[in-house]
Amino acid sequence: MYSLLELLGALDHERYRPIVLLRRRTAYDELLQSSGVETHRLDDYVQMPETDVATRGSVKGRRARVAAIGTVVRQCWEATPFFRWFLAKHKVALIHHNNSLSMDKVAVFSTAARGLPQVCHFRNFTHVGPGQRLLARRVAAFVYISEAVRTHYEQQGLASARGHLIY
Repeated sequence: MYSLLELLGALDHERYRPIVLLRRRTAYDELLQSSGVETHRLDDYVQMPETDVATRGSVKGRRARVAAIGTVVRQCWEATPFFRWFLAKHKVALIHHNNSLSMDKVAVFSTAARGLPQVCHFRNFTHVGPGQRLLARRVAAFVYISEAVRTHYEQQGLASARGHLIY
């Protein structure tokens, strides 16, 4: 989050108006707001999925995965009107997902439906499943924090031509 704070602090606020949509209220709200960044929290508007579809193993695990996927699809469908409204209300021109496709799948889905350009910033090692690879096709660029992180995601099928390495 501190890299996001640094990035937003360096923006030309005469030209760009950064808005951060956080999943829930966190300590970063105050930090961002004190830097002149407008913040909103998803949990003030809609109920977001908490489940991780990466459950593995037994038949019970497979059933849980199918149920989790169904939950995520339903919640994407329910949240899309909110995201469309929010993006239009704030005249959003670019979306920066700050961690992963798995954490932001609802936002990626909704933003893709609106046709806005998206950038996804990766700094950790998470599994990219088939649904996330499908969503990744709608992301214009991937920003990786290290060579190891880039290799991890490209080996899982994310397009290397759209990857950018930063240190």
